[in-house]
Amino acid sequence: MNGNGPEATPNRIAVVDDELTLCRRLAATLEKQGFAVETFGTGRTFLSRAQQQPFDVALVDLRLPDLDGIELVTEIKGKSPDTECIVITGYSSIDSAIQAIKAGAFHYCTKPVKLQEIRSLIEKALEGAMLRRDNRRLRKELQEQKGLPNIIGNSAAIQPVFATIRKVAPVDCNVLLQGASGTGKELVARAIHNLGARRDGPFVAFNCGGFTEELIASELFGHERGAFTGAGATRIGLLESGAGGTVFL
Repeated sequence: MNGNGPEATPNRIAVVDDELTLCRRLAATLEKQGFAVETFGTGRTFLSRAQQQPFDVALVDLRLPDLDGIELVTEIKGKSPDTECIVITGYSSIDSAIQAIKAGAFHYCTKPVKLQEIRSLIEKALEGAMLRRDNRRLRKELQEQKGLPNIIGNSAAIQPVFATIRKVAPVDCNVLLQGASGTGKELVARAIHNLGARRDGPFVAFNCGGFTEELIASELFGHERGAFTGAGATRIGLLESGAGGTVFL
């Protein structure tokens, strides 16, 4: 599997190993399979190149002149989580294999490398990466559908509202919603809540217009027993009960 069809951009493969002969063998074999291959003799030269354009798969030697292979895998996964790493080494041990997998490597294989095995591992790594990307896309689409189920509209005027909701929702900040009574401000607030990082927390709505200033303060911040006439028990405020979620006022 190289790309998604005859017109697709070739998958980018990096070979990071200080053995020049091995790099040439792997590059020649993989290029015949239609992959775009680049080779690197050190971890730092690879990282510099990957910063410009990430790779789909990196074949990483465990012992490099400048970096430990496990350290390099950790750095790769931290900067480009979608890049799959296959560790190759002539110094195999159970401990190093476990460390590689814990660092985020897709697989671990020993030298001398078998070209057919490498091709098979790359195909499996690409399939797994594609499935994860598809899952993220589907989760995002489902979450967006969940977030806007009660706001109906296909007009050109409502589309900027939908776009703004999706833009604001991921940001952890206060949001001011303006509009006349009955225009759907609470629906928009719920949509922002459902699409944001606080979606699993409570959504608390409170109409300040129906209360005096003193009662608003009591509702928002709570009160202790006996704080005022009629306060027969301690009561937590809406801001506290809505912690971790959204409070719509």
